[in-house]
Amino acid sequence: MTGGIAITGTEGLGRLYHSETGYRWELPDSVLGRAMSLFVTLLNTAGKMDKDTKYGYEGDRFGPMILRFVEDNGMVRLEQAVGMELPDDGTSVARLYNEARTWNTRNWLPILRNDAGSVTINVDPLLTDDQLFGLQSASFMLKLGMCIDRDPGFSEIRQIPGGMIVRSTRTYTSLPFPGRTIDTTRWQIGASLSLLPLEKMTARYFDRRVGYFKIPGRSVAANGCELIVSGIVKRWHLEPAPEDKDRYIRGEKVVPRQKIILYFDQDFPERWKETTRRAAANWAQILEAAGFRDAIEVREADADDPTCTPDNGRLSWIKFTPSPNENAYGHTQTDLRNGEVLCVLIRIFGSSFNLMQRWHIAQMGDVYPMSPEMEEKMFEWVLTHEIGHVLGLEHNFYGSTLFGTEQLRDAELMHREASGTSIMDYLRLNHAAQPEDGIAAEDLIPRLGSYDRAAIEWGYRCWPDCDERTVADSLSRRGTAMYADRRYRYMPQHNIRDPQVMAEDIGRRPLETIELGMRHLQRALESMATPRPGMCDTTLILQAVRAQFKNYAGQVSQHIGGRRRVFDRPAEIYRPVDADEQRKALTFFARYVVMPPAWIKPALEAELREGLAESLLDRLALVEEMALTGGDYTVEAYLADLERLFLGEAFDAVPTKERRAMAESYLTALDGFSGDPARSITLRVKCRQRMEQLRHHLAMSNNPYWNGVCERIASRDENTEAA
Repeated sequence: MTGGIAITGTEGLGRLYHSETGYRWELPDSVLGRAMSLFVTLLNTAGKMDKDTKYGYEGDRFGPMILRFVEDNGMVRLEQAVGMELPDDGTSVARLYNEARTWNTRNWLPILRNDAGSVTINVDPLLTDDQLFGLQSASFMLKLGMCIDRDPGFSEIRQIPGGMIVRSTRTYTSLPFPGRTIDTTRWQIGASLSLLPLEKMTARYFDRRVGYFKIPGRSVAANGCELIVSGIVKRWHLEPAPEDKDRYIRGEKVVPRQKIILYFDQDFPERWKETTRRAAANWAQILEAAGFRDAIEVREADADDPTCTPDNGRLSWIKFTPSPNENAYGHTQTDLRNGEVLCVLIRIFGSSFNLMQRWHIAQMGDVYPMSPEMEEKMFEWVLTHEIGHVLGLEHNFYGSTLFGTEQLRDAELMHREASGTSIMDYLRLNHAAQPEDGIAAEDLIPRLGSYDRAAIEWGYRCWPDCDERTVADSLSRRGTAMYADRRYRYMPQHNIRDPQVMAEDIGRRPLETIELGMRHLQRALESMATPRPGMCDTTLILQAVRAQFKNYAGQVSQHIGGRRRVFDRPAEIYRPVDADEQRKALTFFARYVVMPPAWIKPALEAELREGLAESLLDRLALVEEMALTGGDYTVEAYLADLERLFLGEAFDAVPTKERRAMAESYLTALDGFSGDPARSITLRVKCRQRMEQLRHHLAMSNNPYWNGVCERIASRDENTEAA
């Protein structure tokens, strides 16, 4: 490793200096054995950004690795944490687990000099290790390939109190796969190594009834002799200062010993700073439920402070990034030993306003650009959602089910309560509301709700001086109470068969609210026929309507073969969606896809229309499963309904061109399903039986088209038998 790197700042982790034979690190005894976090941050990027690129931007941070340096027999052993660390409860099983399962040896470094109170090592092997101080650990995410630098271009080692930052430039080349162009990129990065506090946060164990992000963990059984596979939640280390502990126990709200601080990056637009502060203040108010006031704050970065830099792994940032990506995200980086959030990055892509504008068009039927006030409210909502993620909260797609359809159209209720229990749902705008309901535009926007408050209290309430079992019992009781009340209930988003857990739906009866939402789409599309000054571009309007309609179609499909989690019977977990509701879902497709009204036709994508039959037949296995578990909608009934949906009710009438096209798509899909060896043999037989019944019905028709269809089915049957 070549010399000449600038070493600046005060001593942070001991003295770092350059000698004739390399870089030396004098590690004091106070640092040896201490856990440290290592993050790598992108300072200047070479990525090719497009609409789908989420990572690879300036400020992206990867990690942490949790490391420690341990003196051992004339050597320094570099260890990396690989699992959670059980609380020291005095049990032998916990001690044995911590010894064997929490740290792995990564490297051995000779001690070059051993003084009273410190040891000196050569750190060249560490600084040049691309797994540690480079981007190798993020190479897949960034599509980098491999590092080709023998000696990375180091520019600075900055020592800061309790840490150091190593800046370098590294070159990567894509792997030489056949047919792939070799791409070489250079990246400027900053690697931040920082001491972690001696006093570790106590891990809080995951409860499936409360939606927190979690990482793998273990707990000790009540008998003290067994380990239980569990999970620990991601959360910040909020606790009262020692002098405020008694006040906190009495129920007073106190400022936490260490606040959650988020920094604006230097390019953050001035216009959106106050809105961002309001989003943080929304959560500050919610955190009072856990007994903490003024717990979260957004600050300006201090340009004169050498420690206030994007690559300081102890700081958290909110960044606004010009990009074609129409999204935003909040990413937490945690200590895997206990789930403590060490730092976060919230990134808002500038093109996310395009997405908000399309929501505004499609979910309100308003084809004019958003007002500045509406833009600010929408931005505040999106950012509040992302801050919820960095506080540890997962999505809660059950939050949209609180209200019935009529309640969602009640202006007074929506002003007071908003449209759901959680901003962590993908509620979007209240598309059930209609212009005649008189609901103010800002009351259509999601807000923090009852679940958010309860979940934050569950995750952040402290019990000073209480033992672990007492705390666990209290948390369990709170989880039970939350699950029993739909205002505080959580359901995980991965249950894709439950119509209660859908993204971007609203209300307890989504099929009703979707019909109301279609009215907004109709108004938007009809406005395109008579463009007026100041309207949004018609291409944008059409994009908005198409995306929303596709979303509605996906929500409707989820009812077919669906099942609902039920809470009124202790012994019953799921109940099949009943036949009437599944038929209502098919009615939606009959009304808007199979034989659509003229106004929706500009928004009907060929992919959706041509693939509808195949996608509905794909749900046959789900319909069968629900029928076998007590549902009232059989496979035979579903196939009969699909036949009526695509072919119509009467076979003597002359079918329109549209009807013929949909009939052909269904017959082709049904034939393909029945001949697919990957499908259930039972379902294939039932499909063949349905085609045989259809052939007999068509044989009695006087219409030449249906007679031709009958002959084709018969011919196909003969060919199948011959084969």
